[in-house]
Amino acid sequence: EDTPEPIGRIFAEYDKTASAGTVFIYGFEVEEKYRNLGIGKLIMNELVKETALRFPGARLKLQVSTLSAAACHIYDQMGFLTEARLDYYNAESD
Repeated sequence: EDTPEPIGRIFAEYDKTASAGTVFIYGFEVEEKYRNLGIGKLIMNELVKETALRFPGARLKLQVSTLSAAACHIYDQMGFLTEARLDYYNAESD
């Protein structure tokens, strides 16, 4: 019996301590050979629907690197709003 090959991954965690609750999305990735086929948007749409069913009124939040133009584009298209932009700096060791 063949095991299906994964095409990506996504994790979501519900935090009920926030008012109305918040679902945090993290670790979202579509395998490279499956990118630009609409799969990422399809997955996000399903997650939004499932969140609305399981946790009515909950907010969705995520973090994304601004260097990931494709991911930013999907989130913009879906109506996600930018709350903050963070720059991370690496300290160089001597």
